[in-house]
Amino acid sequence: GGYRSIHELLYLRKKILPYKPHAVILFSGYNDFEGSAYNLCKPNDPFSHCLEHVLPTNAIEKVLHMTATYHVVKRAIYFSMGKIRTESIPSSFVENLNNVLSSQAWLEGWKTNIGQFIDECNENKIKCFLLSHASPCFENASDEAKEFSNKDLNMSNRFDCFVEYLAIIHNATISLCDKKGVHFIDVRDAFDRMRPFQKRFNLFVDRHHFTEEGNALLADSIFQ
Repeated sequence: GGYRSIHELLYLRKKILPYKPHAVILFSGYNDFEGSAYNLCKPNDPFSHCLEHVLPTNAIEKVLHMTATYHVVKRAIYFSMGKIRTESIPSSFVENLNNVLSSQAWLEGWKTNIGQFIDECNENKIKCFLLSHASPCFENASDEAKEFSNKDLNMSNRFDCFVEYLAIIHNATISLCDKKGVHFIDVRDAFDRMRPFQKRFNLFVDRHHFTEEGNALLADSIFQ
């Protein structure tokens, strides 16, 4: 949970490669983007993580985290700062998202890490598939849909930011696939066909994660 591209690369090396899989399917980018907006993202630092409030960020904390007192105090500090992504959305967050979209600094780190991910798959003769972003957000949504997403998906007025992000990561993913000669799987049509918007929203539990029905549609789209 909460993995950025640096974590996905390390996960490939430490956990996936020993199994010598035939292929891997990677759905990546969202946490690099949102982590930057929370000012928690250091592209190549594996200890920088959106779940820092419950994870050790250095060797000393590995010991300190064995005590419940330290865990509770650290979590309280992060909560007071509005830096627990799953629970708090600072009032400035939408502005931060827009700033991150404009700078796209997170994207360069993502390209580097995922490019290395692909290279290591190729070196180990593993087929690599990059997946497009299926999302509850879509272009030219009505005001009614955006307002409903605030209530149904805890979107907190971030709908338009995510639409812009989707366009950026979609083009970047295709470009990286072309550059590296790997496969791109576009599952967006299956989700775009879901009308009205309430039916589409029913495939997600929030801005990004799937319900069981959404997971089933995603799996079927990949298979097809």
